[in-house]
Amino acid sequence: MKLKKNNNNPINHTKNLNELTGLSLDINNNLNLSKNEDMLNYSAAVYALFVDHLNFLVDDSTFYNRDRLIIDSKSFLPLLYGMYFLSGRDAEIKDLKDKKYLESNFKIGTICPDALCYSVGAALGERHVKGLLNVDGVSYNIYTFLSPEKLSSGLSYSSARLAVSLKLNNLIAISENKYDLYSEYENLGFNVISTDNDYEKITSALDSAKKSNMPSLVLINTSSYDYDINNISDVKNKLNVRDIEFAISNDVMEDIEYLIDNRVKNLEKTFKSSIANLDSESSLILKALLLNNKRVSSSNIVFMPEDGASNLENSCKLLNSYFDNTNILINTSTDFDRFKNTIGDGVLRDSDYKNVNIDLSLNKHSGSYIINGLTESGLRPVIYSDIRESSYFLPAIEYAKENHLPIIYVLVGKSPFDITNLRNIDIDMFTPFDTNELVGSFKAVMSKEEDPSIIVVCEKNMEIFDASSINDTVMGGYVIEKEKLEFDGILVSSSEDVELAIDVSKKLFSKGLDFRVVSVPNLKRFLEQSEEYRDNVLPVEKRKIIIENSSSTYWNKIVFNSKYILNSKDFNELDDNDAFAKKIESLIK
Repeated sequence: MKLKKNNNNPINHTKNLNELTGLSLDINNNLNLSKNEDMLNYSAAVYALFVDHLNFLVDDSTFYNRDRLIIDSKSFLPLLYGMYFLSGRDAEIKDLKDKKYLESNFKIGTICPDALCYSVGAALGERHVKGLLNVDGVSYNIYTFLSPEKLSSGLSYSSARLAVSLKLNNLIAISENKYDLYSEYENLGFNVISTDNDYEKITSALDSAKKSNMPSLVLINTSSYDYDINNISDVKNKLNVRDIEFAISNDVMEDIEYLIDNRVKNLEKTFKSSIANLDSESSLILKALLLNNKRVSSSNIVFMPEDGASNLENSCKLLNSYFDNTNILINTSTDFDRFKNTIGDGVLRDSDYKNVNIDLSLNKHSGSYIINGLTESGLRPVIYSDIRESSYFLPAIEYAKENHLPIIYVLVGKSPFDITNLRNIDIDMFTPFDTNELVGSFKAVMSKEEDPSIIVVCEKNMEIFDASSINDTVMGGYVIEKEKLEFDGILVSSSEDVELAIDVSKKLFSKGLDFRVVSVPNLKRFLEQSEEYRDNVLPVEKRKIIIENSSSTYWNKIVFNSKYILNSKDFNELDDNDAFAKKIESLIK
């Protein structure tokens, strides 16, 4: 609802704030997203942020140079919905009762369970982009509302240390003052400000936070209430607000919209002016960052694989070529000494935000949550991590999948490694056998416009197999070793176990059994191909036997009898390739 201030009355912040509080209580009562106590504890902070600090465009939630707002749960949404509406959002008061409408049209912030980690990534992304473009006009702050419980978690402390080490002074967190958070975050190096739960004091605290050269934490001193906070009528009477559901005074709506519009009215114009004189290279970078499509072309990639090297070594060389052709990729690693040859030796520091390498060696658990936030600035992160650590960040991968974040996880393992936990995620995952399949895997994931991908990379030195295929890898599965005559069955495998399957097929052939070998680096993609393609690779009438050192039920999608799945149990019992051949021979008799 667009309004103009039609009165000359002075701005009454107390009345504005109290009516916002009452409106948020009505929204919360209707949607049941939070506790009334949260509305009372954070209403002054939300009001101060929107009225005096948050740079955003009411009618364009995707404006690139907007301040980012991150929250750790839906409990803050009633306040944000109410404040967004009062900011002048084109909506009717009845729309505040419609949950689906609000979720689709009131996208003022990002919800992330590990919000501080995500916010650190978002702040880091802003610094990196600003360093790339070397222009002051591309600049925004990251504000995050967090519960004290989340702030006191190990993941939050870990990401907070990174924020301090990189001097991310564009990060401003807001929470209740509990659990001795003041001393904890002050010891970490944060600029910590304690303030009473009062509009003017909170807005002053936010002013101080924006002037700091370190990340800031604004802690609000809340207290108990001398009225029944669960009785909305009692609360409204105490606040001197009309006890009518979803009732807002016209002068309140006019005043709040006027205050915000008057502050941000030149925001878009100033941004366009600041980028008007960018050089051609910087203009191309910004254009790529602004696009929703995060596809990276493979057409100009120059890569000479080293035969006999590990997939890890070749993946590092290959990724270098991709970085030479785009600026939206950013490389991260939770073990930088081990993977430091990925994109040279330089590391992003507070003195060089332009560098494309981020060392997350001290953030093994929080690293994957941090890189989710890097996508806020339009970047496409790549993270190298040990496959043994993958269980720590499965929730972060799930979050990336649910929110279509274009992240590439390169998970590295020494033979043998178990990928059961990864198999159980319905995600685009490649398990390449050799360098040809590795190249095909990167080609496939780089061509995606959005959504996360996983590439499992083996550190074992591997010869490039003559029949392996870059283009067929993109299809998810293909025949890597053809049958010699009228074949008796199909051995299906992936990753390094393909080598075992090929050797076993040769041993079986010497016994008069002719088996086709099919490499399936990505079963999810293979099952998405046409029925004709799938049947050409895996004819329905032919018996299929899986060979993979995993305990996942992943392969039940193509093999329905578990006795034909040779998994980790069989790998533990069978001593060598001859034993596998004998086992398979017994299965088909």
